[in-house]
Amino acid sequence: MGWGWRVTALAVVVGCVVWVEAGTSLSHDDYRAAVDSAAARANREINDRWAAKPLTDLPPQLPWAEWAEPRTREVCEVDYATEFGARNPGTITCRMTYSRTAGFDGDFLTRIGEADAAGRALGWLEGGSVLRSSVEYYRITEAQAGKVDAGTVPAVSYLVPAPAPGTTGCTSPGYIGESWVERSNELSGRFGEWPSAGALFERSSGPLPQATATDLLSRHRYVMAFTLGTECRLKVG
Repeated sequence: MGWGWRVTALAVVVGCVVWVEAGTSLSHDDYRAAVDSAAARANREINDRWAAKPLTDLPPQLPWAEWAEPRTREVCEVDYATEFGARNPGTITCRMTYSRTAGFDGDFLTRIGEADAAGRALGWLEGGSVLRSSVEYYRITEAQAGKVDAGTVPAVSYLVPAPAPGTTGCTSPGYIGESWVERSNELSGRFGEWPSAGALFERSSGPLPQATATDLLSRHRYVMAFTLGTECRLKVG
């Protein structure tokens, strides 16, 4: 039986929507002023600190994993569509993604159980997708097929503390998701980032997740991925 590698990644996504006080028309400078406003900068700083905490607190609890540097990416777009699909004129939406990946070896169920225990010790609570469902899927699939592709195991989610006070117009779901891949998986599309063509503002730091996963899988059987998100709306004017 062939064996594969598994990768774990941690990521956090934060979206910020900056409302521009509408006159009869809005110029490019109006939008730039909104995205560079003191409130928008404060949201970035607070959300960056918020996202850094789980990405920094977890690795020392899991010394058997090789952790890559965290990834931060923010893209701000003009008049981004609302959840109902209609474009939202006079707004700027800034979506921030924070991620971190880690390679590991050993028994898969044991390792994800240890990661779960570490998160719980840090105050993470069960989210909508719980570990026991992933474990049940793994065991049933293994019994029926004889082996399990780690990349097919359902992801889990946890509820982590919301950002500190001080953001403006931000929702705070505070969910962090965990998913996995292994060396035998095709990584194309698994760690993709939304396109930034035409973005009003963009920033990024840290290695691209797919490149990080590929590197980690050259030394480990599995990779983990963690993801967290929120959205902010600012009224400027």
